[in-house]
Amino acid sequence: MAEVFVGKWRPDRSSYTGAEEYFAALGQPDMLKEFEAASETEVTLNGNVLTFVTQIEGKGPRTDVARIGETDEVTLPNSPPMQAKTRLEGDRLVSDLYIADNHIMTFVRYVKGNELFQELTAKGKTFTFKAVRA
Repeated sequence: MAEVFVGKWRPDRSSYTGAEEYFAALGQPDMLKEFEAASETEVTLNGNVLTFVTQIEGKGPRTDVARIGETDEVTLPNSPPMQAKTRLEGDRLVSDLYIADNHIMTFVRYVKGNELFQELTAKGKTFTFKAVRA
């Protein structure tokens, strides 16, 4: 089922909803600039490991790894290390992120046709956006 995420994706910036409120709630308003600078993400799958390589304009590539059914360490700018627990729920890839034992946010991804829908939720605020197959 994770194969559906594999490929190259380009962000649809016009689809951003709730971004400013979401990043403000996290106390990370500058992270929106990094999202806006993403030009393309390539997703590969090797066994249960999804690798996301995102090209960030002016910074170069950023690599994130999600091992389905396992816990990974995640680092974000201006944030302490987090643990991400990733699982498949039907057609959705769900990652819950924690600092120590405190749940910080949930990241849900799913594909419909040639669109990758993404939802980030933290502190009662949700940022939704999509990407299209490149």
